[in-house]
Amino acid sequence: MSRIFLTCSAKSHVEVTVDKITTLTDIQREKLWEFLRGDAHSKELQAWLYNDSAFENALGGALYLELISLDFESKINVETVKRLIRPLLEVDLKCKCACVRNLDAIDIDVDGFADEFFATLTEVAKPKTDQWWLFISRCEVCGTNWLVAQEEVMNDDFYVQRISDEALRDAQNGKWPTVFQKYSDVLEAAAQIITRDRGL
Repeated sequence: MSRIFLTCSAKSHVEVTVDKITTLTDIQREKLWEFLRGDAHSKELQAWLYNDSAFENALGGALYLELISLDFESKINVETVKRLIRPLLEVDLKCKCACVRNLDAIDIDVDGFADEFFATLTEVAKPKTDQWWLFISRCEVCGTNWLVAQEEVMNDDFYVQRISDEALRDAQNGKWPTVFQKYSDVLEAAAQIITRDRGL
């Protein structure tokens, strides 16, 4: 049985067993990741914690109490929550999909993350047009579908968006998502992501 010690404050330490966190359901785990990566507001996480009593059993009483005692209006406390939760979810992470926002940039030059992210992805659809920058990949581990656009003008990055199984089937039948249809759309998405991530 593995244990992780988390410092909640200068005088507070919470011990969490790794086998305890694995009792999270897939839905609970996804809700936590949505919060960690920025796809869900801190108020949403607070509501989930208060309204889903199963969180207490999954997280353990000490960590659960620490979390619901925090003021989620404070940015410092929100970062504390993320610091408390992330190590627990990363223990059994077998792909990087959960870490990536619904619309996100994958920087090929940052700490090898791009290699890790794309390592579990397989290309499953490509437009029959001259949209050389566009394709869809599916994660072989978690089954997430990613609409992927490669940008080679500004940053030489990849821009990705989660899509449903239905959207994947539509694309395979010739009806592609409207996102990234033009190369200018990719550049616009890049600017939006930069603005969002910088809090502008």
